[in-house]
Amino acid sequence: MNVLHATRKSWDGAELTGFDGWSKPKWVPPGEEVNKIGYYRAFRGKLHYKVGGDDAEIDVHTIITWQGRWYITHLRKFKK
Repeated sequence: MNVLHATRKSWDGAELTGFDGWSKPKWVPPGEEVNKIGYYRAFRGKLHYKVGGDDAEIDVHTIITWQGRWYITHLRKFKK
């Protein structure tokens, strides 16, 4: 995350403008990964944002659901 954070002098005023491009969500049953509960997971999306009047995007590797909400869990491929 430090590498990403360093790409901008300031993130003040950054605004989320979109979140798209995901693979079809897949059910991950308890114990399949390092999880005690099941969840849905999707890969390789884009987080779109605007800061300082410029549009930009960040590649996001993995998102999962938790209690009906989606969360970013990995910006890069997860290493076991």
